[in-house]
Amino acid sequence: MRFDWQRWKLPALTATWAMLLIVVGILPARQCVRPTVTPAGNHSAHELQHVASPGGEACVVVPYTGFSILFRPDWHMARCATYELTAGETLGELQREQSFATDAQVPGCANANAVAGSGFDRGHLVPAGDLRWDSIAMRESFLMTNVCPQNRALNKGGWSRLEEKLREWARRDTAIIVITGPVVSSPLRRTAGGMVIPNAFFKVVLAHKVRPMRAIAFVYPNEAADGPLVDYAVTVDSVERLSGLRFFMCLPQNERQRLATRCDLDPWLRSQAAR
Repeated sequence: MRFDWQRWKLPALTATWAMLLIVVGILPARQCVRPTVTPAGNHSAHELQHVASPGGEACVVVPYTGFSILFRPDWHMARCATYELTAGETLGELQREQSFATDAQVPGCANANAVAGSGFDRGHLVPAGDLRWDSIAMRESFLMTNVCPQNRALNKGGWSRLEEKLREWARRDTAIIVITGPVVSSPLRRTAGGMVIPNAFFKVVLAHKVRPMRAIAFVYPNEAADGPLVDYAVTVDSVERLSGLRFFMCLPQNERQRLATRCDLDPWLRSQAAR
């Protein structure tokens, strides 16, 4: 049975709210050890990672080594995380960092123990397994700005398998852009440490090196979810409606619409990518 993501759907954006959307540039920090970013068509990987958030939201852009966080202080949690994952980066061999910590430079960042006693894991938005190429990036992924309360069965099960599948796609397609975030709806639930507990999680994936470019999205409920990928695959624009965020705004409208309104998993599952 397919996951009924519609039950998590937030109220549609009104025309007035839509006009107030503010484009927020989420620009990952680039270190000398990271491969040079090449343009995707007329748009760089940096531009393709820009995310638009609803006007009136007090969010903070936090750049780290190789990824960035759009952080919402009143949630004590990220709105989303974004990064480019290259084929070379998936081959990193650094050991996993184990120590969670607060980021004292980010107002509203939760304490490292903010999930304790909630029954949830400290789930990564940007997985540590994608950052084995740099020790600083690895350590920064364990900052609480990159953490959401996540069901343990999901964290260790279907979500982990999705993360591994994305590494396969990055190796095959040279690089992909990944945007990950929580789905939250009212009334808010919180841990004793103040972090909002998501109802679900999304990933938006863009293969920006292939021609034509491909995009796909996934929504997983914040519970055990062990079905095949097709059960959780959705369109990018459905994630926009769920989250209130907007993606790939730098692209021409017709190209953005093509990417956002198709949910075709077959090209992603083929052994050879369409070039």
